Amino acid sequence: MLRTPAFALLLATALLGAFAAVSAPGAEGYVVGPDGHVALGRLLAAGTAAGAVVALLRSYGTLRHAVALRTRAEAEARAAALTDELTGLYNRRGFRALAEHQLRIVRRNGGDVLLLFLDLNRFKPINDRYGHAEGDRALCEMAALLRATVRDTDVVARLGGDEFAVLVVDADDATERAVITRLARALAQRNAVPERRYRLEAAIGAARFDDDRGAELDEMLQRADAALYASKRQQRLQTA
Repeated sequence: MLRTPAFALLLATALLGAFAAVSAPGAEGYVVGPDGHVALGRLLAAGTAAGAVVALLRSYGTLRHAVALRTRAEAEARAAALTDELTGLYNRRGFRALAEHQLRIVRRNGGDVLLLFLDLNRFKPINDRYGHAEGDRALCEMAALLRATVRDTDVVARLGGDEFAVLVVDADDATERAVITRLARALAQRNAVPERRYRLEAAIGAARFDDDRGAELDEMLQRADAALYASKRQQRLQTA
C-alpha cells in the first residue's frame, strides 16, 4: 500500500500544501509522478521545501526503476534455469516442473496424457564426421521439427545429449498416431532435400498416463525409454 504511485503522489502533494502554509506564496501548479499521475499542488518558487519535494519525487522514480530492473532480471534468470541454451526448448528441469504440474491436473480432473521419448539415430557419426558444431545444428533442427509437429499446449524439451521428450496433453489413441505420423513426414521431407549431407532420424518410445501402472513422471519416462529401446532393437533386426 505504501509503495503505490497514488500514495507517493498524495504524500508529495500534502508536503507541498504544508510547506506552502509556512512559506512565501508561490504559484499554483501540478505535481506529476514518475508514472504519469497528476495532482494539483502549490509550487514554491524557492527554498528547501521545494527541494525536498523534488528529491522525494526523484527518489521515488529511481526506486521504481531499480525494482523494475531487478524484477525483470529475476524473471530472466528463472526462465534461463528452465531453458536449454542450445535449442531454446525446455531443459530437463523445466520439463519436469511443467510435466508434473500437468499430471497433477490430470489426477484431479481426469484426462489423457501421452509422453513421447525420442533420441537421434546415428548422432555420434554426425559429430565424428562433421564436427560438434554440425552436431549442434542437427539438434537444433530436431528441436524445430518437434515444435512444428506438436501443439502450443504440449511441452517439448531437450533432456540432454540427443534425447528429447514431448508431453502431449488431451491425447487419445488417434492423437498419438497423428503426432508420430506428422513427425515422420517432417523428417522425410527434410531428408529428401538433395543438399543434405546426412539423414536426420529418430527413435521414439511412448507411454500413456495410467493410474494402474503408475502415474508418476519417472515411471512414465521409464516406460517410454523401454519402448524406445525396443524400437531400436526392432530397427536393427530389420536392417540386419
